[in-house]
Amino acid sequence: MQVPELLLEKLQDLTNDDYKTFKWYLTMKIVDSCKPFPRSKLEGQDRMDTVSCMIDSYGETMAVKVSVAILRKMNVNNIADDLQGKFEATMSAHQGGMVIAPTFTGSSTGPVNITIHQK
Repeated sequence: MQVPELLLEKLQDLTNDDYKTFKWYLTMKIVDSCKPFPRSKLEGQDRMDTVSCMIDSYGETMAVKVSVAILRKMNVNNIADDLQGKFEATMSAHQGGMVIAPTFTGSSTGPVNITIHQK
């Protein structure tokens, strides 16, 4: 799952009141290296727009970090934990995935059978 989809999924887990609170926290300095959003920028934004604004302003990794921090402040730790866990799994899959592929030498005509053994 891509990071924008993951963020959207977690924001959709919030009630409308919790989502309103989440946006309110975005107008504050939550993470030192992230500038708060002006209230006017978030006014009338739906969840998809908010995700886009966060990623455009902070980048994917920092948008997740800010979201997790806000969700923890809101005491929605189950959603914060799920977001953090899924993000870490996504990043490790993108960065540390290993592909084992067979190498062919010489030439062959006709069908080839391949057996792959997993370690």
